[in-house]
Amino acid sequence: LFILCMVVVVWIMTQKTVNYIKNPLSVLEGAMKNFSKGKREQIEDCDGPKEFSMVIHTFNDMEDQLNESEKERAELENQRQKMLGDISHDIKTPVTVIRGYSSAIADHIIPQEEQEKYLRIISQKAALLSELVDSFSDYSRLQHPDFQMNFEKTDLSEYLREYVAEKYEELELQDYTMDINIPENAIEADIDRQQLK
Repeated sequence: LFILCMVVVVWIMTQKTVNYIKNPLSVLEGAMKNFSKGKREQIEDCDGPKEFSMVIHTFNDMEDQLNESEKERAELENQRQKMLGDISHDIKTPVTVIRGYSSAIADHIIPQEEQEKYLRIISQKAALLSELVDSFSDYSRLQHPDFQMNFEKTDLSEYLREYVAEKYEELELQDYTMDINIPENAIEADIDRQQLK
């Protein structure tokens, strides 16, 4: 009777120990299978040896880091797509101006005395178009760790005056008027002139 009781007690203790180890292992195995299928979920705390709790905690940390990494990657991809969309939009403007003005000159719509003014704008837009095309390769390098902005100390007021002067003739020809209020005093800033433009 004593031996039978001992066997029963040992069997019960063995089952408890097996379940104590098996339950967290099953939970971890299920989570890893789901992970391999793309279903990500945190493992809730479950009873088990301390070592298994540490493994589960590490698994949950890895899960958090991967989720955070994917969010950052998605955000970077959205920003990249927006940049490329902005550049594409910016390219359309000079192309439209070049096509419109060159057609107007070719069709003799613009008087001879004004053609030089329009040709100057076409030349400026062609130069801008070249810069924008170069920007495509710049933006493709943005995510590269070696990419660097070319910052230089610049008078922002003067920079804006030069920018507006470039646009003035084009806007005047299209009957737009500008109301500009740029401070006379210098406003120094470290900027990448090309990227800001």
